[in-house]
Amino acid sequence: MLVACSANTVQRAADELGVTPAVVTGAQFKHQIFLNQAVEPLSVNRGKQVKARHLHVYIEGDGRPWRNRHTVSLDPTPKNLLMLKLMAVDPAPSLYLGRPCYFNLDDAGCAAEWWTDKRYSRAVVASLDQVIQQYAADYDGIMLFGHSGGGTLAMLLAALRSDVIALVTLAANLDIDAWARQHRYSDLRGSLNPAKQPVLNETIVQHHYLGTLDQNVTTEMVRPTLLRQHDAQFYLLDEVDHSCCWQQLWPEVLERLP
Repeated sequence: MLVACSANTVQRAADELGVTPAVVTGAQFKHQIFLNQAVEPLSVNRGKQVKARHLHVYIEGDGRPWRNRHTVSLDPTPKNLLMLKLMAVDPAPSLYLGRPCYFNLDDAGCAAEWWTDKRYSRAVVASLDQVIQQYAADYDGIMLFGHSGGGTLAMLLAALRSDVIALVTLAANLDIDAWARQHRYSDLRGSLNPAKQPVLNETIVQHHYLGTLDQNVTTEMVRPTLLRQHDAQFYLLDEVDHSCCWQQLWPEVLERLP
């Protein structure tokens, strides 16, 4: 039933937003992806000369890893696919990269640890990275976009890859230890913490956004991490919370990019 429901969600999103769904295998997991109209599937695109363009990669937030403090969700896939909606209106070639074990892909390697304790683990980052590489090889660089926990993963990916032109995070949890302490959650012991990783390459343009009404991720959590970075731009937005109102702001966010 969960698999059938997920398939319906994927098809409905594709129909409503005019994007192309596909399932791609990464280093360890299957990934649900969507492509906007500016990028072609691998079977069509491979071998073409499409250099001198950037590929935009969108990564969704954590969704619902837990039903409550004591019960793990059977399916962490978010009901509101915010990053997919943002990707669909981006005129640049863009890829929405689904996280491991989201969208109920019947992946034998999946277990709850991959969307709870190990949601930002080295294995998760490596699998996302391999999917990106399958598409990024045809472009002269990539820009990473992530909301909430997707921003956490985007920053970890930016540290791993040499072709990242820009990193954009929205309400991102950039210090998972500070986040866990603030909310009195258990530490994500199986995950990598961006706050403890080496400083990103100074050539990467960094734009980090946070809303003043956000009660999930706060300025106090992320500012120390950003102060360590090379010229990271931090935008604190009035009347914006963790999930609202990024769609209205998206054209301006894209216009600020190089």
